[in-house]
Amino acid sequence: VERRPQAVLVGRRADPPGLPAGLLGGHVRRGAQQRPGARLAAVAGHLRRPWARPAAFAGLVEAFTRWADLDHTTAWHLGDALGNAARPADVDVLVRLCATARYGMSRQMIVYALRRFKKSDAVPPTLIALLSDPSVGLHASSTLRHVIGNAAAVPILRAAADAATDPDLYRSLLREIRKGEKAMRG
Repeated sequence: VERRPQAVLVGRRADPPGLPAGLLGGHVRRGAQQRPGARLAAVAGHLRRPWARPAAFAGLVEAFTRWADLDHTTAWHLGDALGNAARPADVDVLVRLCATARYGMSRQMIVYALRRFKKSDAVPPTLIALLSDPSVGLHASSTLRHVIGNAAAVPILRAAADAATDPDLYRSLLREIRKGEKAMRG
């Protein structure tokens, strides 16, 4: 069995580009030094933790908007951390980021994070609007089932599947419809 070395926090280094200076105190993981995006993804992994959440949100939004157009993989990690760092007061920012189509697949984990804010009136319409987006349609359909319940979501998902022009999105929507129907049967 091959053992992979665990990530180790090492001494102080310059903060990765894309985050405000000093946000993490200069700590990065060893092995995340191959490219700036990898270092930033490592920092984002630390910012998902509860101790970092309150201070991290604004910096993560700034970094996400910078990186989403440059590197979807790095921005995806930032979006994951952003979704975890968000508080109920931040829902409008998450909704705005989700609705920005040019961010593409970088938005996937932010869309998933909307399930934490199902009491917000802005979340269901945003998810319904995202059902036709091939980059985040699967994530929107899964989150919609969680937010409004299977009974309400399945007819909406059927309508979205009927209107879908992307074959992968169509298959994803059908899969979510089957999951919703199975959950309703008990």
